[in-house]
Amino acid sequence: TQSTWGSTFMMTRVSVCAVSFLLFAIPLCCSATSNSLSDCLVVAAKFNNTCASTSTAAASVSTIPAKTVTCTVGTSLACGGTTSGSGSSTTCTFNHKLCVTCTEVSGVARIRVQSNGLPARCPNVPNAATIAEQNIDFTVNFNPAVMVNVTNTSPTTQSEVNAAVCSTSAHQTAPSASSFACTGTCESTLFAVAIDGTSILNPNSANDADPFYPYPTSVATEMVDSCLAHTQASGIYHYHTMSSCQLSSNYPSGSINPCASTAACNNQASSYMLSGFANQKNLTVLGLAKDGHVLFGPYLADGTQVTTGLDVCNGRFYDSDQNYAYFATDKYPYTSGCWGPGSYPSYYPTCSTNAISSYSKSCYATNTCSGASAQSVSWTLGTIVMVVATFKSSFF
Repeated sequence: TQSTWGSTFMMTRVSVCAVSFLLFAIPLCCSATSNSLSDCLVVAAKFNNTCASTSTAAASVSTIPAKTVTCTVGTSLACGGTTSGSGSSTTCTFNHKLCVTCTEVSGVARIRVQSNGLPARCPNVPNAATIAEQNIDFTVNFNPAVMVNVTNTSPTTQSEVNAAVCSTSAHQTAPSASSFACTGTCESTLFAVAIDGTSILNPNSANDADPFYPYPTSVATEMVDSCLAHTQASGIYHYHTMSSCQLSSNYPSGSINPCASTAACNNQASSYMLSGFANQKNLTVLGLAKDGHVLFGPYLADGTQVTTGLDVCNGRFYDSDQNYAYFATDKYPYTSGCWGPGSYPSYYPTCSTNAISSYSKSCYATNTCSGASAQSVSWTLGTIVMVVATFKSSFF
C-alpha cells in the first residue's frame, strides 16, 4: 500500500543518510582532549612545588613557602640571594618558590603558575652578570583543544618561516583561546616555566639566532652553565632548551661548572642535552607553556625519540585523543619556535646550523595510527555494515 511504501521509503532515506553521515562526518578518532580538572592536577603534581596543595594557589609569589638553597659562590659567581663568608668560602643563600595549581572556572580547567624563577639547586652565573628572584604569576586554560587543520602559525615561504621561528618576539602573545592572564611580571620572551620553576625563554638569542649553533656563524655562541642555563640583562635565570637539571631526580648536588669547562657540553651541546635523558625514555613533563600546552621531554610513551611528527612550532599531536604538546628535541628550536599548532612547510629555519630539516604530521594528526585509531576505524566500519544491513532489509 501507499502507507507501507512510504514507511519503507522513509526508512531507506534514513539509512542512506546514516551511511553518508558515517562515511563523511565521523572522525576516526573521536575522544575528547585531556583537559579536565583531574588531568590538570596530574600535570601540576609533576612540578617541584613548595606549596602544600595543587588546588590552592598562593596569594602572591612572595607568600609561597620557600625551600632554602645554599651554594658556594666564592669570588667568581653571582648570588641571587644573600651572601656570607669571604673569599673562596663565600656562600650564597636563596629561596626556591614554586606553586602550580588547578581550578575549574565555568567548566574549564585553568592552571596557575607562580614562581620566583630560581631552581632548587646551585646555578653557575659569573659575577659580572646578575641573577635575581622573579615574580612569575600567570593563569591559562589547561591544554586547550586544538585541531591539526586550524593553525596558529602557518608560514609557507623561507622568509615567513624565519620570521615566525627565528624571532625573540615569537612567544610574546599567547593565542586568544588560551585566555592567558598575567598577574605578576611576565617576560615577553617567556615560552614556558620548567618543572623546576625556572623560565624557559624563546629559543633565540638576542641576535634572533640559535644560542648554541648560530647562523650566521659570525654571531657568538651563548655562554651557559652545565645545566644549559644562564641569565639575561635583568637577571632572569633561564633555559632555551631541555636540561636533565630540570628533573628533581637529576638535580646536581653542590656547585656546577660552566658548559665551557664541561667537556661533553662544550664539545657537542645537542648530544649533551639529549644524553641527560638516557634514563627518562618515556613521556616526561618538563614544563608548561604560556599557551597552556605541556612541554614534554624528547621521548614518547613507548620510548621512541621524537624526531618526526613535528610541526613548524616543534609541536605534535601525540595520542588518539588528539592532544597537542610541544616536545624537546636536540635540533633547533629545541622546545618551541612559535605558538602551535603550526603548519608543515617545506622550508626550515636558517638561523641555526643545527635546525630541524623536515616537518611531518604524526599518525595521530592524520588518523593513520594503529591501536586506538584502528579500533575507531573498526567501530566505524562495523556501524556502516549494520546500517547497510538495515537498508537492505527495509528496502527489500
